[in-house]
Amino acid sequence: MSHDNIFTSVAPFWVQPQSVVIQQPAVHIHHIPNPVPNLAAAFKPKTAGSKSAHVVFVLDDSASMGSIRDLMISAFNEYVAGQKLGAVEKNVPTFVTLYKFDGRGVTRVYSRMPVDQVPALSRETYKANGSSTNLYDALGGALIEVNNDLAKLRKAQRDSIIIGILTDGQENSSSVFGSRDVKQMVEKSEAANWGFQFFGANINAYDVGSTLGFRVENTMQFNVGNVESTMRGATRMANDMKAAYAMGMDTASNYAATAFTAAERTASIGGGSD
Repeated sequence: MSHDNIFTSVAPFWVQPQSVVIQQPAVHIHHIPNPVPNLAAAFKPKTAGSKSAHVVFVLDDSASMGSIRDLMISAFNEYVAGQKLGAVEKNVPTFVTLYKFDGRGVTRVYSRMPVDQVPALSRETYKANGSSTNLYDALGGALIEVNNDLAKLRKAQRDSIIIGILTDGQENSSSVFGSRDVKQMVEKSEAANWGFQFFGANINAYDVGSTLGFRVENTMQFNVGNVESTMRGATRMANDMKAAYAMGMDTASNYAATAFTAAERTASIGGGSD
């Protein structure tokens, strides 16, 4: 098995933006037989670009998200609308990829779609009924797939990369990647000028985030009932990050310049006005 392709397409996944039906493959990482050892060590991320932005969101689809299913759908759609507005205001062409994950696998809903063509998330495309949380497999698999896409392009043609991860539960079902694998891959990716955002509820997001390589500046603790406020903070930071990358800023400087504000952190846990 190649180190460059751990995704196995096993079934069609349908989304219907407006009147156009697009088929996207469902991908199940943890069903791969005989996983490749030292996959994280073999991971060699390509240097990201700057003039356009690829915003990748990795979203928990497990049953624990069911209580806020409609809030999450609304918040994510607002997030995409904010990315669309930011693409115009920041003058940075923007593309969006969405992954969902639960114990049954990892689903790529759509891949590097122009932000003004992204279909709305709905109760048909976001069910929040999975059995467990395979956070590590979702992250590791998404990083490999994003890197495979970057590798096809010359550096001058590449997007900046901003990856957001949102979960409301503790990892409990990954079988391909562990926390040390993900941390190694995140740190390598940041050295290649990729950026990340990590959002956690019902866990200590800062402790969990640090074990995965995420810094305080780009980590957000949230309460599930405040997911809409949380996603507004995500929108602001992602738009500022892609503008900073377009100006040639490196990831460490970008985090320092665009970090979540005290007001955003307070709103995400319900401690301030919405």
